[in-house]
This record gives sequence, C-alpha cells and structure tokens, in this order.
Amino acid sequence: MWQPEISLDAAGLTHVGRERSRNEDQFLVARLERNLRVMSTSVRDVAPMMSPPRDGTLLLVADGMGGGADGDVASSVAVRSVIQTVITALPWSGSLEGPPSGASIPTPQSTLPGVRRGLTSALVEGDVAVRREAARTGTDKPMGTTLTVAYIQWPYLYVAHVGDSRAYLWRGKELLQLTTDHTLAEKLKERTDITIDDSSPWHHVLWNALGAGETSAVEPEVHRHQLEEGDVLMLCSDGLTKHVEDRVIGLTLDASTAAGDACERLVNLANVDGGTDNITVVACYCLPLDFSIDSDAPTLAVPAVDTKAITAIRQPAVIEPIGHDEDDDPTRR
Repeated sequence: MWQPEISLDAAGLTHVGRERSRNEDQFLVARLERNLRVMSTSVRDVAPMMSPPRDGTLLLVADGMGGGADGDVASSVAVRSVIQTVITALPWSGSLEGPPSGASIPTPQSTLPGVRRGLTSALVEGDVAVRREAARTGTDKPMGTTLTVAYIQWPYLYVAHVGDSRAYLWRGKELLQLTTDHTLAEKLKERTDITIDDSSPWHHVLWNALGAGETSAVEPEVHRHQLEEGDVLMLCSDGLTKHVEDRVIGLTLDASTAAGDACERLVNLANVDGGTDNITVVACYCLPLDFSIDSDAPTLAVPAVDTKAITAIRQPAVIEPIGHDEDDDPTRR
C-alpha cells in the first residue's frame, strides 16, 4: 500500500486562565490504529493482502458551558461519547492500491467515503449523551459544550464542528479559518443586513451546541480539505481568540519549532492579555519524515509554560465509560 512520506507532530495544552476558578475545556490528541497481524494461515500471500489500513490522527477541542460543575461534565461526556462513536463509526480500510504512475497523492478511490457520515454521527451521539447526562443528574441549568474535531487520513483532513471553538489552517504565510462560529451574531450577519458591532452580546450566544443550542437538534458542520506538506492545523477554544488576533496566531504558528512549542506560546499570549476564559490549543504540524523535532508526534505531554506569573496545567484526556462520569446559561459564552 502506498504511504506518503509525512510525519504529523501534534500536541495539546489547556489552561484555566487568570480569572476562572475551574477549567471546563477538554482536548484530545490521538492516533487511530487498527492493524491486522496474521499469526498463522493456510492462505498464500495473505499478509501483503491484509496490510494494516492507513493510520488516522484525531484532534479534538471542547469548551463546556453551564456554570458550576456542569460545564466540565458536559465537555467530558461529549468527548467520551464522540471517541466511542468514532471508534465504531469511522471506516478503517482504504484502497490497497497505490497511486497511478506519476501521481503524488492517492486517487479519490483511496479516500474514506464514510468519514463524513461517521463524524456527523459522532457529534449527534455526543449531543444525545450530554442531554441524557443533564436529565440523569437533574441539574436545574441545562449543560452544553462546543466541539471541534479534526480527523486526518493523509492527505485528507475532515473537520466536524459545533459551537464557537475554531479550526485554523496555516499555509503559505496565510491563516485560514476552516470553521464558522455558530453564534447568533454570525447568523444575523448571514441572513440580514443588520450591522453587528464587535461588542454585541449576540457574539456570546450559541444557536448550535451539544446539549444546549437554540435548536432542538444539533446541526454538525462537516467538510473536507486536502493537506499539504508544511501545513499547520490548529484547534482552539474561544479563550484564545478573545485575546489573540488571527494575525498573531499565524505568526506564532510560523515561528514555533514544534506543536508543543506553538501551544505553549499561544496559551501564554492569551494569559498575558488577560486570560479571561479557559484557554485550550491543539496544534498539528505536517512535516517531512526526515524533519527533526524535539518531541515525538502525536503527544499529549508538553513542556510547562515558562512565565513567572503563569503555571500551565496540562490536562491529558482520560477515557472512561460514559456511565462512570461524575456528576450561567449554557448558550451564553
């Protein structure tokens, strides 16, 4: 099976910020691997025929809402539910054919046609899980969470998104926002001629979220992109974008030496500017195989933040069955 000569350096970092007492954000960096190892068989040449499918990389950021302990419960429940659904819903086998002679990327037939459906299903199941948890605990405040997921099956990137966390792509000295903010302000901009001021409270009201959007059913935004060597993918909660403008995000991704370094720098920038919310960043660098970096990819562990006033809290995701979970207006950010 044809394999691209590429390495993905991925890392994540979350921080409570400088004003909040509780961190309601969650992140995940994971490799999806399902290999078939033939121990014994009577069939000739079965091992080459049953080559392991191409590995996938899963990146995720969730920003919980609800106040008290409800926000971090919502984001945790959503992450666990999405992971469980992704494992069972995503297709695992691509074409075993290599690219045509002279081609540098796989043909369309070697992509995974069920990925869109799998990711949509994962977010819908996440919505159901959060609503079920809210009903189980009997909380008087509906709980909810944003969720932005990136699934890389090189060279393809699938993004599934609900809420106002964001996915960005840094390519050729240009920063592209891949997702849309699911706020009432953005919806009004799309559907009316009303001018929405940057200070409008509608920027902080979500119409689409897992568990607590303005609509009764979640509406996942799912799309596909084609990655190139040298691209940098970044997911973040709005705790970053409230304080760090796009231009600075792009320059920081460009100047960083590795994914962990980029996460560190961006979290520091948000905190230096005030850190009014929880801050979460996940970065993934698409590097040539012979590129030397200080950390293995992907990884959840990153160096501690090096500032006098700020101590970074690293928060690797711990995956447990949904039934083992612990027990302000969720649509207001």
